[in-house]
Amino acid sequence: MRQLASVLLAMILLPVLMRRRMDFGLAMLLTGVVVGVSGGLGLESILSAFFNVFTGRATLQAIVVLALVSILCGLLKEYGIVDRIGTALKTLFRSKKALIMALPAVMGIMQVPGGAAISAPFANSIGAELNLTPPVRSVVNLSFRHIAMLILPFSAGMLMVQSMVPQVSIYRLILLNLLFVVIMETVAYFLFLRKVSGMSPRAGTREERGKALRDLLIYFSPIYLIVVFNIAFGMPLYLSVSLCIFVTFLLSDRTDFLKKTAKSFNFKVVVMMVGIYFFRNIIGTFDQMLLIFSGIFSASNVFVVLLFIALSASAFGLITGLSLVPMSLLLPLVATLPFEGGEMLIYVFFLYAWSFLGYYYSPVHLCLVLSNQCIGCSLGSTFRKNLPMIPVLILSSFLIFFGYSFMYL
Repeated sequence: MRQLASVLLAMILLPVLMRRRMDFGLAMLLTGVVVGVSGGLGLESILSAFFNVFTGRATLQAIVVLALVSILCGLLKEYGIVDRIGTALKTLFRSKKALIMALPAVMGIMQVPGGAAISAPFANSIGAELNLTPPVRSVVNLSFRHIAMLILPFSAGMLMVQSMVPQVSIYRLILLNLLFVVIMETVAYFLFLRKVSGMSPRAGTREERGKALRDLLIYFSPIYLIVVFNIAFGMPLYLSVSLCIFVTFLLSDRTDFLKKTAKSFNFKVVVMMVGIYFFRNIIGTFDQMLLIFSGIFSASNVFVVLLFIALSASAFGLITGLSLVPMSLLLPLVATLPFEGGEMLIYVFFLYAWSFLGYYYSPVHLCLVLSNQCIGCSLGSTFRKNLPMIPVLILSSFLIFFGYSFMYL
C-alpha cells in the first residue's frame, strides 16, 4: 500500500509543480525522487533508476531521436522552410475550409511543447474569414494539429512504444491510430466546418499551382524522407533524422548553420524524456504495486483490463496534461501481458488512444492554453464546443479494438 500511495502522491505533486511553472522534465525528476523516497527506496536504488536511463540502448536511442527531431524542427523554422510550406498550401488549396484543416495538421509536425501556438494565428485569421467563433477556431486548430502526434513514427509517443514494447511494429500501430484519426477529424469537420459557407481564396494560375506543388514536395522532404529512409532502406530513426537535417542544410541558404543548429536544440525536450524514463524506472522497482497491477491484467477478463487502462490513462493524462506520463506508467504493464503480435498491438493502441484522450481534454494541456490565449477564448467555451466529440472518440477506441481483434485474431 505504501508504494501505491506514493504513486497517488505523484498525481498530486506533478500538477502542483507544473502550475508553479517548473519545467516538465525537472518536475518529473523531482516527482520521481519524492515517489522513490516515499515508496521506501534508498539513495542507491534512486541513483540506479536515474543512471539506467542512459544505459538502455532503446531508451537512449529514443532520447537521441527526439533531440535530433527538435533540431530539425528548429532549423525548418529558422530558415523559413515552414513558411514556404504554408505559402505552397495557400496556393494549392482553393477552399479556405481545406486550408484551416491543412495548415494546423502540417504545423503539428513541429514536435515542440505547446506547438499549437505556431498554428493558432493561421487558424484564427482563416477562421475569422469563415465567420467561425473564437472557441470553434481554437477547437479546429487543436483537433487538426494533433494528427501528427498519432501517426508520425518519430513522435515522442511512438519512440516510447518502440523502446518499451519493441515487439509491436510502430507502423502497424500507426495504421490503427490513423483509423482513430480519420474518425476524429471527420467528426470535427461535420461539427464545425460542414455548414460553413465556402469562401475561397484567389485561385492560383496553373503555373503558380505547379510551382507550389514542386515547392511542397521539395520543402516538405525533410519530413517525409524520414519515413522513406526508415522503411525503404531500413535505417534506424536516429540516422534517418540525421540525414534529413543534412537535407535541410541543402535546402537552406546555409548562413550560420552550426549556430542555428545549436540554437534549435531543445534541451528541455531531452530533460523531459529523461524525467519520464527515470520516473518509469522508479515505478518499475515497486514490486508490490506491480504485482497488484499484474494480477489485474492477468486474472481479469478483457473488459476489466480495458476499463483499468482507460481509467488509469485518462486520469494521468487529465491531471498532468501530457500523454507520455500514462504511457510511461502503463506500457511496462501492458508489455507483461501474455500476448504477441496482433494481440499486443491492439492493447498498445488502446493505451495510446486513452493516453491521448486524457491529455487532449486536460485543462492544463499546454496546446489548449496557448491556442486559447492566441485566439482569445476561455477554457470553458472551448471545452463546451469540444464536448460532443468525447463519446464518439470513446466509442471509436472500443470499436477499433474489438473490430481488429475479430477480423485478424
